[in-house]
Amino acid sequence: MNLEPGKWTWLSIMYDLGFGNIMDLREKLSSTIGFLPKIWAIMMKQIIPHAILILFINLAVSKTDDGDRKLLNYGNYETWPFIILGWGVVLFVFFLFLLGMIAPDAYKGLTLIDEKTLMDDLVKGKDVDSKKVDEADNGSKEYPSLNEA
Repeated sequence: MNLEPGKWTWLSIMYDLGFGNIMDLREKLSSTIGFLPKIWAIMMKQIIPHAILILFINLAVSKTDDGDRKLLNYGNYETWPFIILGWGVVLFVFFLFLLGMIAPDAYKGLTLIDEKTLMDDLVKGKDVDSKKVDEADNGSKEYPSLNEA
């Protein structure tokens, strides 16, 4: 607020924190798919996530007719392999997410080119192979982008 007086007020900061990203998404989607009312953005940001959380908590504490919890006894399926494999997939995805947060270079080999090195070279003013730049912009010729397909 001190660096740019008049641009930010407490109200504009609170609005940007609460609705800035969802309103930006609404504008981008509206340009592609047509009109989206502001109530859609408000519900996506402030109503629907809380409703889903309440439904999950309701499921977690509800019990079957036998007195077992519904959360781990879905449809009376056997614990092995159905329940264990289902939770295993969820935990594995969570592990992959955490690995990406802690050590992002672990996924470096999954990209076709090293965008970070390419950008570092561009910033330093080094001569960059135009083929690498084209691949970074449009994807590899081996894997065409959706626009080319």
